[in-house]
Amino acid sequence: TILDDSPLIGRTREEIPLQTRYHLNLLAIAEKSDVLYAPWRFTPFSAGQTLSLLGTAADAESFAADFRCAKKYQPRAVPGNEDAAGFAEVLVRPKSGVAGKTLRDLLFRKKFGLEPIVLLKGDHEERESMSDIPLTPGDTIVVYGSWTRIRAIGADPNFMLITPVESESPRTSKAAFAVLCFGGGILLTLTGVPIALGLLSGALGMILLGVLSIDEAYRAIDWRTVFLLAGLIPLGVAMESSGTAAWLADWLMVFTGQSHPVVILLTVALLTTFLTLFMSNVAATVLLVPLVFVIGEGAGIDPRALALLVAVCASNSFALPTHQVNAFLMAPGGYHNSDYIRAGGLMSLLFIAVAVGLLWLLYL
Repeated sequence: TILDDSPLIGRTREEIPLQTRYHLNLLAIAEKSDVLYAPWRFTPFSAGQTLSLLGTAADAESFAADFRCAKKYQPRAVPGNEDAAGFAEVLVRPKSGVAGKTLRDLLFRKKFGLEPIVLLKGDHEERESMSDIPLTPGDTIVVYGSWTRIRAIGADPNFMLITPVESESPRTSKAAFAVLCFGGGILLTLTGVPIALGLLSGALGMILLGVLSIDEAYRAIDWRTVFLLAGLIPLGVAMESSGTAAWLADWLMVFTGQSHPVVILLTVALLTTFLTLFMSNVAATVLLVPLVFVIGEGAGIDPRALALLVAVCASNSFALPTHQVNAFLMAPGGYHNSDYIRAGGLMSLLFIAVAVGLLWLLYL
């Protein structure tokens, strides 16, 4: 921490022999609740700031003594959110536009907000003078900074991010808060609060307690899933309110009304499975149960068996990511529609075979 009488006050890192004499890297500057990662070389120092330095304990102590700073030696500790930043390797791409330029020419710290630690040129390492060495394709730069900034440089066409951002260490210090918020959201739903409101309260609690930031919460939302469900809900309502679903059910039942009981069971199961892919299982059940009662009475089949088959098959929605649960798993698992059709289609057929078989044995 910079004391009030420190000669650092008013000076910048450009004026301090931080690397050439002390062999230290300035990773971050913390002032009150704000943290500046990889400060630019013209960023001035002021009293009360806490510096995060990378180097040996002896070099850090020597620097603190020369510039009258309060020592606070904490291995691997960075002021602020310790999980918001880390180290990564960045490769200069072939035919990169930065070839021939130096880190100083690129204003690397100012532009990318990252602290270069080591420049690897083949088997050779450059540390103290790397800011003035021209870059060549294939060079690797070890950097430190926030994960947001590291993701940003990975998107730059001149660089390739070697280190996966997923290697970010878990925020174990916030685990208890995360469990508390999740449990609180579940508890609210058990007490009669609507599930959407209860779980949203848990998510807001995580943001307020610092488990994750608002930006991280936004990035975690799979907007494709949101718009998929936003389109399916009105589609299901339209099928129900316009009479399309009822017309389809009536039309199919006309051709199976006097068929063999197994054919009727299979038709009801297939129709229910089809409708539940595009509308809620409750709507499909409410729509079909009155119809199957009529079909059952006309064909001499116990209507209770057909109604039970509708209720069971209304949950047979494995073949497409149109059900909310399937849609929520689509993005995290990296699945595509073809994956659901390939795996879920077979599951749906097996579901229908078991449901029809059991009802045939128990009721008919």
